[in-house]
Amino acid sequence: MARDRERHASVKVVAPSAWAAQTGAGRNSTLKRLESALKTVAVLVTRDPVYIPIFERLERELEAERNANSNNILNRARAIVAQKDMGAKREADSSNDAPFP
Repeated sequence: MARDRERHASVKVVAPSAWAAQTGAGRNSTLKRLESALKTVAVLVTRDPVYIPIFERLERELEAERNANSNNILNRARAIVAQKDMGAKREADSSNDAPFP
């Protein structure tokens, strides 16, 4: 028994967010996990309605995660457009700085 505790105590525990950063996983893996859990609980709900609150919670979390993911994509797209606009502005400014007309 003590031997098992020692072996398990030496296992390094990594927080989910740290794990996602290390593996390059992120929202997509979270979405997949939530979708999988929702499917599993859907089967349980059909067998016993006691699982309905869990099903509803998973639905809310899945929707929230999808919304966060889409907002993240929108923010990245806006950043790219802003960088493009900044580059065009710099070119226009540098052409105005010419020493001769």
